[in-house]
Amino acid sequence: MTLKLIASDMDGTLLDNNDGLTKDNAKALKQITDQGVVFCVASGRSLSGVAHILDRYDIPFCAILGNGSEFYNRDHERTMTRYFPKDKIPGVAAIFEEEDVNCMIFAKDEHYYSLRDPDMVREDFLERTAHYFHKDIDKLRSDPNAAIPARSLVKIDMDTLVNGDIDVIKMEAFAIDINRIVRCREKLKAIEGVSYLASCDDNVEVTDITAQKGLMLEEVIRDMGITKDEVIVLGDGMNDLSLFERFPYSYAPGNATDVIKAKAHKVVSSHTESDVKDAIEDFLKI
Repeated sequence: MTLKLIASDMDGTLLDNNDGLTKDNAKALKQITDQGVVFCVASGRSLSGVAHILDRYDIPFCAILGNGSEFYNRDHERTMTRYFPKDKIPGVAAIFEEEDVNCMIFAKDEHYYSLRDPDMVREDFLERTAHYFHKDIDKLRSDPNAAIPARSLVKIDMDTLVNGDIDVIKMEAFAIDINRIVRCREKLKAIEGVSYLASCDDNVEVTDITAQKGLMLEEVIRDMGITKDEVIVLGDGMNDLSLFERFPYSYAPGNATDVIKAKAHKVVSSHTESDVKDAIEDFLKI
């Protein structure tokens, strides 16, 4: 079979613990894209959050962003969108308020909003990041590149959010107390028309029901004239589940969740080793 496209999640899959690529993965991706294989990022990140990393390695890419809310082609032009249904925003926000969890609202063109005091949300996000990823809180506070979405938060009211001209990509809630997030997920089941997944067990990311990585990738390859048998997908968390459910050649790094590993065509080495390189080599042997 011919490999024509690789789609990979970023955090916990493509990126190591230093927000970069391992030597093996960078070399493998550079070689395969130089041969004409399309590399497609599939991430909850923004375009600039992807580009500032991959540009260091001279790796061309297209991107499914916002967990499937937007698609940017290889010229980094936005060509497909699946934005948040505005009539669902108050109900989702009410659930987060009931559980007293902070929420960041990701909007089009890298604008970030909060219904609560941005300074409070920002500090809570830094504390959550330090707790979950075992980082020094003081270093995070002093690093201008850490927790960029939280640092850019702007206060907004519900009326402007719902009735204004803001296109919302996703609503992301987080809490050190994971039980609050678990309860949020349970309550979100009652809201039709939204999808709720997570990159970590201490957060929940809510999007339009059609804004899923796997659904968007199906449309992307259809437009490119590529079949599913010519695609590799990689991911480690529950927001990658739709990729693993819809594409046969799915690869999970060794650090992936048990659910993703169980769905995978094959489990490879971890994101700090050579997971992308391993997946490419395995596929080429088939």
